[in-house]
This record gives sequence, C-alpha cells and structure tokens, in this order.
Amino acid sequence: MTDLKSYSRISAFELVAKVQRGEVSPVQTVQLAIDAASRTKSLNAFVELNEDMALEQAVRVRKRMADGEPLMLPGVPIAVKANICVSGMTCDCASGSLSGYRAPYDATAVRLLKDAGAVVVGTTNMDEFGMGSSSGYSIHGAVCNPFDTDLCAGGSSGGSAAVVSAGVVPLALGSDTGGSVRQPAALCGIHGLMLPYGSVSRKGLVAFASSLDQIGFLSRSPQDAELISKVVAKPDPQDASMFAGDEQRDFDPPEQHVRVTKTALSDAVEKGVRDVFGQFVGKLKADGWRITVTDEPYERDALSSYYVLAMSEAFTNLARYDGLRYGIPVEGREYRERVENFRTKYFGPEVKRRIMCGAHALSEGYYDRLYAKASKVRGALRKNLVELERRHGPLLTPTSPVLPFEHRLKAQKPSRMYECDLFTVFANLCGAGSASFPAGFSGKYPVGAMVTSCAGSEFLLRSCRQLARYGCMREPAVHA
Repeated sequence: MTDLKSYSRISAFELVAKVQRGEVSPVQTVQLAIDAASRTKSLNAFVELNEDMALEQAVRVRKRMADGEPLMLPGVPIAVKANICVSGMTCDCASGSLSGYRAPYDATAVRLLKDAGAVVVGTTNMDEFGMGSSSGYSIHGAVCNPFDTDLCAGGSSGGSAAVVSAGVVPLALGSDTGGSVRQPAALCGIHGLMLPYGSVSRKGLVAFASSLDQIGFLSRSPQDAELISKVVAKPDPQDASMFAGDEQRDFDPPEQHVRVTKTALSDAVEKGVRDVFGQFVGKLKADGWRITVTDEPYERDALSSYYVLAMSEAFTNLARYDGLRYGIPVEGREYRERVENFRTKYFGPEVKRRIMCGAHALSEGYYDRLYAKASKVRGALRKNLVELERRHGPLLTPTSPVLPFEHRLKAQKPSRMYECDLFTVFANLCGAGSASFPAGFSGKYPVGAMVTSCAGSEFLLRSCRQLARYGCMREPAVHA
C-alpha cells in the first residue's frame, strides 16, 4: 500500500498491521498523509502542516522499529487541534491573541502518542479558544465540510474532524467542553469519542472551562478509537484532575438496553435528523434491543446551566490574556488601558460575548441566581443520569439536533448556535463518557447518534462498538 487512494481509506488499526509487516514504512505513511493534505486544501482544515518535522519524526520511528522497540502506533499519521500543545508547532487556538505562538513542549496526550510511534503531521483549525459549534469563529477562516464545502464542519474541533473524514489522517485529537469533538464528528460522518472526565490528562490543553474540558479522539471506526484510548488514557501526576471519575465505575447497566429521551424524538430535532435517528432506533428494536423512552428531569435546564458554568469558567481562565503575561504586547499608558486595547483588538466577537456573560454570572447580585443555581442543576443532573442508567441503560440520542448548515448561519442569533449542543452537554456536566458514531444519512448529509454513559470507559467503548454496527458511513465529496 503506497498509493494515496488505498491509504485514505485505511483504518489506523489496519495501517499499524501493514507497517509491522513491513508492507509500508513510517516515512511512506507520513508522506502519503502530507500528499493527502495537499489535495484537500479546500477544507481549510490545517493551521500548520509541518512536513519537515513530520518526516523527521517518521525517520526516528523507523529507526526505533529497526532497533526492535515495540510500538502500538508505528508510523500512524495524526493531526492535533490547535489548542493542544505540540512542541515546535502552532498552538494559537485560532485567536489573534496568540498569533504566531508555538508550543514549547508536548501535551501529555501528544507525548504518549509520539512514544507509541504516531507522527504529528500538523495542527488543525477550530473555533477561537474552542468557543463555537461551526469552526467558523477563527482567525484562519472557516473549516469546510468534506461532504459539501458550502457547509460548516461543526465545532469547535472542525479541522480535526474534517481531516479524518477526508482521509488525510486516520486519527486526530480534539477537545470537548460541551460537544466539540462529538458534534463535528457527527457532521463530518465519522466517530468522536470523549472518555469520562479524568481519564485523559489535560496537561498541554489550553483551558476554556476547566471542569468541563476534555481531550477527545476522532477516528473512522470504533476500533481505532479504542486503539488510541489504550495509548492516551494513562495516569499523569501533573494533572490533579486525573481519574476523578473513578466513582462512575461502580455499577453495570443492563446489556442491550438503551434509553431515548422524548426530546430526541420531538420537533426540537430537525426532521432529517429525527427521521434517520428514528430509523436507527427501529433497527435496534428489530434486533432485540430494549428501548425505553424517558422524560429526563432537568433536561430542559441542562443547556442553560451548561452555558452559565462554561462562560463563568471562560471568564476566569481567559483573564490571563492581558497583553503582558500572555499574548501580543500592546501600547497603553496604564495597565487597564493596555488590557482594554489588547482584548478589543485580538479577541473575536464570540469570545468577547462569552467573557461578558461569564462576568455577569459571577457578579455581585447574580452569583446566587445564576452560577450557584446552575451548579445545583449540574449535581441533580448527574445523580439523575446515574439512576436512570442503572435501570434503563445508557442514554442514546442524536449527536446534533441539526444537519450540517451553511457558514453564514453562524451569524444568526448566538442562541441558535448554542442549541447545537442540546444533547452533548449532558456528558460534560456530569463527567460522563460519550461517543458519537455515524447513524445514517439524510440525503447526502451525515447524521450521528451518540451514546452517553456514567458506567466507565470499558462499558462506553463496548456499547459504542455494538451500536455502531447498525449505522453506516460513506465517503465524502472531498476525499484524498
């Protein structure tokens, strides 16, 4: 396998086997990824494609293999979202405030992947600081969907989703704060996985909302997602939040049982998505799965609670970007003026909006009414999610309530964009694991289904593998 067409259709699992058998070398696989990237430039998915650095890594991997070192991902090309540190590569979070910044070290997840023989070919485009559902809020311009370049790729990990979907790389890293791995995976017709909170080190991930942020994985199969999970989900003493989710693994939900919320079958979901999801549920029923339709308490409040908490944490985390400690220096007679000049010039409109909303939620007179109340809803939602899963199995929903949409629609009311996270925020609020997989197609547009579980990584991966068998995938229009 040395031709681009064969490479772009192969899974990471198959690629590893071919490299280990000597059918293709790590240098050849990386060169194929670079060639594939050059053929898919119309997607605007990469922030930086560092060919020289990638080929140097591939040569080192080839030598390690020759020395007999066992590697789990030898020569597998990967892409990394531009808010995750890759030593020597651009890590600007698609923000003018970090323009030109290069990471001085590898994030723990990246280091583990390199140790396993994977090769980073580039960093990918995204919504600024991970704040968006379209990958259109970026100083680099919008990411295009491989199924139709007039449509968005989802966000905020749209660049990572697009390059996996288009066959440039078999695996990519993204970050997920409220659906930013799973939603673009659904809109690009691939798999997106977020393990339970605390399973993957966040060292080297630029913070948006620290109690919600996770590094997640994008792939073309559940087997590939499991493969990268085995490499990356390891303890890290430099991340104090690691394995905070241990208490989630103390029960076993019933097998081949899932529950579906009434909202997932209602007019809150676009008709094309609703029809495909309904057909998917019908396949499960026909094959003997037990489906329970539930009216989830607190579901109505989950989205608003999520945005209060996420914006509040964003306000706190982004306070460091003042043009002095972080970011590009600016002129000003005094500190306040310099900060104002920096943030006015270098923060985009969506980042400014979320900072202002977070400041309001944490301000005197509103803290109890907004932030404290949202925190209570979060606790109640988590308790309810566990109780229902014990009885009826994990939660099954559409990943996105809408089909891929046009780039211009991001200019509509922000609340319309926030509604894209209707089903994905549950997992982040509760510290649960969640996986999106292709369920089918509405015309030419992919539709994703998503399983969310509090029962731990092994159960989540097994459930995803079982459920994904009932879906289907197609090659996108833009394909290497």
